[in-house]
Amino acid sequence: NLMKWITEHVSHRGDITSALPEVCKSLPMNALGLLEYSFEKGQDHGISCYMLAIVLTEACLSLGLKSRIVSLNPLNPYDYDNHLVAVVWCANFSKWVMVDPSYNGYLRDARGEVLNPWEVRDLFCRHKTIVCNDELAHNGVKHSSENYLRYIAKNLFYIQSPTFSGFNSTTTSEKPWLFLAPKHFDVCKR
Repeated sequence: NLMKWITEHVSHRGDITSALPEVCKSLPMNALGLLEYSFEKGQDHGISCYMLAIVLTEACLSLGLKSRIVSLNPLNPYDYDNHLVAVVWCANFSKWVMVDPSYNGYLRDARGEVLNPWEVRDLFCRHKTIVCNDELAHNGVKHSSENYLRYIAKNLFYIQSPTFSGFNSTTTSEKPWLFLAPKHFDVCKR
């Protein structure tokens, strides 16, 4: 419900960093500041997937839900387009689940179980069925499941997440990020 609420009221703008660098420098990287900038202000005030993940993560944390930002990264070193989502601990399932506020999306396996990024990666590697939720949309427009799955697959070579998750933690925390990467892949060289 939080993801849906954010998707309905905040636009995604993937090029905000390059198109509006001065705005990005002055934006507080926390849910309150990002919502003040973007809430119900349309595409001109849209925010990046990273910023949307911050909003969703901090909204979940404010309600007592364990949540963290997760960066999904491609294999190609010349592909600078990664994607950020949130994962939320669901006690009902006893596991983390991935929620994507840029696309109002989440993924399920063939049995209907909601997935986290590492489960999605595993299913892609084994050529198993992955299903998008029916409400998949980008900026209010229904989005193709096939295109979304292709985009997520491209960005699941390695995964990273901050070790600390809290209000304004993306700018105030000096704690490192954790990496989940294939054996023999050196994330430091990347």
